[in-house]
Order: sequence, then C-alpha cells, then structure tokens
Amino acid sequence: MKYRVRVKCDQGLVRENMEDAAYPDCGFEGILESPHAVAVADGLGGHPAGEVASAITVSHVKEIVDEKTFKEAMQKACKEVGEAHPGCATTLTLAVLGDDYVDVYWIGDSPAILIDKEGKPSFISTPHAEPYTGRITSVIGGRKPCDFFYDKVRVPLDKIKAVILATDGLTAHLSLKDIGQKYLEGADLVQEAVDRGGSDNVTVIVIEPVEE
Repeated sequence: MKYRVRVKCDQGLVRENMEDAAYPDCGFEGILESPHAVAVADGLGGHPAGEVASAITVSHVKEIVDEKTFKEAMQKACKEVGEAHPGCATTLTLAVLGDDYVDVYWIGDSPAILIDKEGKPSFISTPHAEPYTGRITSVIGGRKPCDFFYDKVRVPLDKIKAVILATDGLTAHLSLKDIGQKYLEGADLVQEAVDRGGSDNVTVIVIEPVEE
C-alpha cells in the first residue's frame, strides 16, 4: 500500500527555539510504501534540552514496522535520551502505515486525528495527561527515562481519508472542527496555527492513502 505523506514544521511566534522533531524530516513531501513508520515528537518545554530528547527519539522511528519493533526502538531511545541529557523529555505520536490499516501509537499528549471517508474529524489518541493540571503522565526521558507507557489504536484503511499527527501547537489554536474543515479546504494547517497566534512550536504530518 502507498501513502502520500507531507511533513511541515514551524517554530511559531513565541518560542525561542524549536523543540519539535519529525520523521520523515520537516519539509518532506512524497510517497511512502508500507510497512513504514512516521512520527512527531514534542520536546517538553520547562525541561532542559527538549530538542535533544525529540531528535534522539525520532531517530529510531525508521526501525519500526510493528509493535515489537516499536517497543525495541523506544527502549533504545529512552536510554539514549537519559544518557545524553539527564532530565530532558519528549512526547511521541507515531503511525505505522500498513497494507490495510494504520496503527497509531502515542506516549504523551501530541494528538493523532482521523479524517474519515465522509470528511468527519475525530481524535484517535487520548492524551496521557492529568485532566485538571495538564501534567503529562508519560514521556520518553525525564527523571526516569524509561518509565513510560503507551497506547495503540488500529484504524482500518477503509475508514481513512487522512490521518493527521501533530504537536499541541496545532490544537492550541485550532479546534477539532477547525482542523477537519481546514484540511478539507486544502489549507496549510501549520500556517493556520501560526496565523492564529503561533504560541508554540507546531509540527503536522498529513498521511493519505493513495487509491490504486
């Protein structure tokens, strides 16, 4: 199965540095064949070297084709993050592009969104965060670098118009309804978030099955 994948990133208008990372790299636009993984990572602000944690973590995404390799890659990533800069941390939201499904994994609160065949948007992921404080409850890194948990949802291909992976710089400015509407209009979701305030780094990966 083939998928059209577009990756775009922006530092935003407020942050002093870029702590998001993506695989494929920011600016990628092309066709990927299954099995293949793509991912966004959001280095935690308020922690040291968030950009180190996110970059290390996405460097292991190319190794992933299923749940077994996901676990193995994340174990490698968390050890490297802990050794590189104690205390740094990142979220990760990842999609494995399969022959007749997309598997979505996440650690933290970076959202994954489904646009179904009728164009209706819905969240695939549920954030690993405390409901009242917003404190993220699972990350790669931090004080216990490998003490994370993840969730996984399999989305059948026949339900997918698009899967969107993003950092929370997108949902800081666009509601789920906005995201669905702007996607269907062909708008640049990253630019929309920047134009509405750009209060955080924003990274978006749009994944679309190619009809064969």
